[in-house]
Amino acid sequence: MNSDSSQTSAWADVLNDPDVREVGGENTNEGVDFARYWAMSLLLQFEERGLEDYALVFEYLQDVAYFDSSVSPTAATLYQVKKKARGHWTRTALCKRSEAVDCDGADPSSHDADAAKKKPKAKKLAAQSPLGKLHLCVEKLTPVAPTHGVFVSNAPYDLKSANGSIVPQYARHCVSDLCTDDATYISSKIKKELAKVTPPNLKTLHVEQSRINPETMRETLRGQLDKYLHSQYPTLPSVSGRLQESLLQAFSTCSGKKPPLKSIEEIVAQKGFSRIQFSELIESLASARAFSTALDEAVASIKAEGWPSRKCDHINRVALRLQVRFMRHPETKDAMAWDTAIDAAKAHKGIDTYSQAIDAIKGTYKQHWSSGPMPDDLDVTAIALLALLHVDEEP
Repeated sequence: MNSDSSQTSAWADVLNDPDVREVGGENTNEGVDFARYWAMSLLLQFEERGLEDYALVFEYLQDVAYFDSSVSPTAATLYQVKKKARGHWTRTALCKRSEAVDCDGADPSSHDADAAKKKPKAKKLAAQSPLGKLHLCVEKLTPVAPTHGVFVSNAPYDLKSANGSIVPQYARHCVSDLCTDDATYISSKIKKELAKVTPPNLKTLHVEQSRINPETMRETLRGQLDKYLHSQYPTLPSVSGRLQESLLQAFSTCSGKKPPLKSIEEIVAQKGFSRIQFSELIESLASARAFSTALDEAVASIKAEGWPSRKCDHINRVALRLQVRFMRHPETKDAMAWDTAIDAAKAHKGIDTYSQAIDAIKGTYKQHWSSGPMPDDLDVTAIALLALLHVDEEP
């Protein structure tokens, strides 16, 4: 094996290292959506800084990884992203074994005993605490490329800086720059947990409080995307909602179990989202129509095809209402079987007229409905129309 191929496979070798293979927590992070919305904010930071190349890689050793190149990375940052419902992150919590850490603030003793018995016993990992896991992954990847680790959360930190004051909120802090007591405590805990002979390199570890709040992350990111698009592409229609949905879907595709990966190329292809992909996504949205325009044109076409004018006006109003609901509360899509409507719209995309396409989508939608009482016919018609517009406009 030549040196180039050896270097590209080294990234995959770390991913398959038994000490860290499960540390990334694929499909176990309770804040998966939070991590993905936070990653959108990170992507916008890269764009605003004008980075010419990068890749965000999902569930590679940690929740999110940054590579400084999508082709031949020379540096990496690993991000462990945790939401916390209340309270601060203390040095004790950051160094506590994972089985005793409850990020949402619940009392582990209150968990249902029967459910606990049914839950399969997790494989014991080489590291258990938040900072222990992060340091282990950083240490494993550093021989491949210079690597730093950042523990990110919406909650503040009850840690002191070198001058003795509590570290400021919404900023990144290197663990080695904390006060002597906090830095020594964290160093000794990680050293003991990982059975290290020498103290861990705290200069590679950071903690950061994000301004992204899990309760308002959708609205916050929608605003950030809208501001970015208005600044960089002022002639584009209002497509921030569509961009947010496309990014969320792309990040979801990058996550989860993958076939064995053997090189950096395969890792980026399977788990990564690069600047090139973001540029292509923006380009694809450049020709998109504003939702209101697309809806008005579709309703006008349905009227021209012979549907009663008053019925079409009702459909228009219901479609607008549902669109707002889906944008502000994406979780309601499941209750309305949105994925079923999308699949039906894709299956019937070749139908030439709106009225016939809507009828075909409604038929498939009703045939596959299995979520309780069926919505009324007007709602189903509006959902079919929204799905048709979504498929027609998607990149």
